[in-house]
Amino acid sequence: MTEPVTETESARESDAVTTALDRAAAALPGGGEHRAGQSEMARSVGRAIAGRRHLVVQAGTGTGKSLAYLIPSMLAGERVVVATATKALQDQLAGKDLPSVATLATGEFSFAVLKGRSNYLCKQRAGEVGGTGEQLTMEEGAGVERPRAAAGRTEDGGRLGDQVRRLLDWGQDSTTGDRAELDFEPAPKAWAMVSTTARECPGAFRCPSGHDCFAEDARARAAEADVVVVNTHLYGAHLASGGVVLPPHDVVVFDEAHEVEEVMTDSLGVDIGPGRFRALAASARPHLDPGSPGTLDAVDAVSDLGEILNRALRPLSGRRVPHDALAPDSGNGAGAYDSGEGTHGGGVAEPLGLELGLDAPTPTPKVAAPSPAPGHADPDLGQVLGLATGRVGRLVDGLRRAEREAGDDEP
Repeated sequence: MTEPVTETESARESDAVTTALDRAAAALPGGGEHRAGQSEMARSVGRAIAGRRHLVVQAGTGTGKSLAYLIPSMLAGERVVVATATKALQDQLAGKDLPSVATLATGEFSFAVLKGRSNYLCKQRAGEVGGTGEQLTMEEGAGVERPRAAAGRTEDGGRLGDQVRRLLDWGQDSTTGDRAELDFEPAPKAWAMVSTTARECPGAFRCPSGHDCFAEDARARAAEADVVVVNTHLYGAHLASGGVVLPPHDVVVFDEAHEVEEVMTDSLGVDIGPGRFRALAASARPHLDPGSPGTLDAVDAVSDLGEILNRALRPLSGRRVPHDALAPDSGNGAGAYDSGEGTHGGGVAEPLGLELGLDAPTPTPKVAAPSPAPGHADPDLGQVLGLATGRVGRLVDGLRRAEREAGDDEP
């Protein structure tokens, strides 16, 4: 349990923050200037870190927000993660602000930038494109078969093949492999040829180039740094993964916090559209025994959900639907819609929410009990979600039953 901070300790920490801030201002060209709002914010951030409490700050342009949270973060003596909404701000912090703060440190202080895997050149992919085989040292440029230039030109950097050559050459000399260091903006297709995503990467232990990987090197540097700068999307991925993407840390600062809700919704939310149900039915059908009673009916029922959901969403386009308007009716969870089906697994465990635009929250009126027959009133969205839970649950049960019946004969 954290010891409470005394008034004397708090005053001493505020003085240290103010002194460091004054030194930072004095180091600016022309001697800088004292900003009352910046000083107030820096002291508040320092007190929040020391007291282990949350702090929300709204400050106008020109306040000097970056230094106001970086300096107390540097003085905290704990690992701090700074999450930014844009990569441009991320690069500014790492290339300008943090190096300035580092000069104020009286002891050891280090910082690092960590980005998503797709922001780094992948040596394995680069080696495959360049023809160097499995062993990717990227040290020998002579004799490497380069890809032929593709037809057509891009807006910047010349032909696609020329861009890939430039990327391969740059990868041999770069110490970080960070795309932000490039002196040109490659075409998306060119960069995709020499990079990979977290989903595609097999992991350092399975990759022939895992021992010499730019992304893994960035992770190692972040694990040792006092301040780690990341993109807010990466922090969302960290939360979604259960906390395995970023190194352990004590403090997190969200710059441009007004973007956090949307980013976290993308990272932690579930996106369901009509096509997802049809795709699920199509994927499940080949794995089920058509002779088993009710099997094909369960598949067709899930496929039909696409059209039912589409009808439910149609009158809600451009509106924000509060989660309590989507709560299934009491009872079986499906309301009057297909009431015999019920909900798989004993009902919905937590409130459901959906955003269908940027308008202010608007109460969703209940409509008449929907009917699965085309041409009737549009179904209520909460009822459709309850119905979908039951139908998908039965399809999953059918897949599990098919797996048990197959035994060891089939995967």
